[in-house]
Amino acid sequence: MRVAESTPPPSRDDAAPAPASHISQPLADADTFLAAQEDKQRKDGGGQGQEQDDQANAQSLTQEEQQVVSELKTRDQEVRRHERAHAAAAGPYGGLPTFEFERGPDGRQYAVSGEVKIDVSPERDPAATIAKMEIVIRAAQAPANPSAQDRAVANQAKQMLQQAEAELQAEKRDEKEGSSRRDAANPALAEFTQAQDAYIRTADVLSALLGPGTSKPSLDLAA
Repeated sequence: MRVAESTPPPSRDDAAPAPASHISQPLADADTFLAAQEDKQRKDGGGQGQEQDDQANAQSLTQEEQQVVSELKTRDQEVRRHERAHAAAAGPYGGLPTFEFERGPDGRQYAVSGEVKIDVSPERDPAATIAKMEIVIRAAQAPANPSAQDRAVANQAKQMLQQAEAELQAEKRDEKEGSSRRDAANPALAEFTQAQDAYIRTADVLSALLGPGTSKPSLDLAA
């Protein structure tokens, strides 16, 4: 089973202008990923020409539209930071972030929500499942402000961790009981082990009484 960690989009003021369009852009696709990186570089400062275009666009926007663009920029940064935190903490159990974009009044695309798919399937043995769920929990709680979905995934992973811990304890119990049953099934072996322990203790006592340099009596076991 795969669970998607998501950042829900914020509520908008009714007075704010409606967005022109929404697109969903999965960054797992190599071409889309490169295009998104190039677009982000252009946004973050693609040179003097780009800055001049931005200034021209800003001057052509109304005050209300400029406020929308400012909010979109803030949201874009929050979403990217949130999803990067998930992906970095998830390690091999997390995928690349995917984002949903909104076109602002300035014609640019801004990330308004995102998700990182995290593998929460159990491993083949309880110990490995415990180690994996610990990573999943850290990944779900990695952002500074985990969403409700993030907390739900963390709780699910905690339940699976507890179940794996119970299974591990049961395995250890069964192993111990099996060892006891094997001893009970072979009383001759148990008696021999006890006699051997008693002989070793007696040999140690005799060696101490006879003084140093005296060899301990030996016991030869015939097959």
